[in-house]
Amino acid sequence: MILQLNCLMRKFVQQTIKIKNTIVLKNKLASFTFIEMIFSLLITIVILSSIPLTIKIINQYKQIAIENSSIEYEFFHSDILKEQKKGAIKPVIKDNHTLHLINKEKNIEYIFKNNKIYKQINGKGNITMLNLVAIVKIIKTNNNTTKIILKVGNPNYKLYKTLYL
Repeated sequence: MILQLNCLMRKFVQQTIKIKNTIVLKNKLASFTFIEMIFSLLITIVILSSIPLTIKIINQYKQIAIENSSIEYEFFHSDILKEQKKGAIKPVIKDNHTLHLINKEKNIEYIFKNNKIYKQINGKGNITMLNLVAIVKIIKTNNNTTKIILKVGNPNYKLYKTLYL
C-alpha cells in the first residue's frame, strides 16, 4: 500500500508541476516580487497608522471651529471702538452693566442682561452684540479711561477679555 501511494504521488506531483509550468509560461502572468510586497505593506501601514492621528487633529480643530465667542468678541470690540471714534463724548457709565455713548446724532447704550450684551440706539431696538457672557464689569479708571472686563464663552471654554476705551 505504501508503494502504491508513493507511486501515485510521484506521478501526480510531476503532472501538476508540468501543468503549472505550461500555464504560467503560456500566459506570462505578472506576479508580485517580495520587494513590491514589502513596499505595498509599508504604504498600507503608513496610511493606517496616520488615521488615528488625523482623527485626533480634526477633533481639536472642530472644537475651535464650534467655539466662535472670540470672533463675536472681535466684532463687539470693533463696533464699540468705531462708535466711540465717530465723535462720541467720553463714555458715561450708568451702572456696572450699562455703558452710554453720547453722539451728536444718536445715543448708544451697551446693556448687559440675560447673559448677553445688547446695543440700543436712541433707546430703540436691541441688537445682540455678544452671546454667552458670564460677567461684565465697566470701570472708570483714574486717567479717564473706561475699562470693560468680560468673561465670555460656554461653561467648558471661557475667555477673559479686557477692553479699554
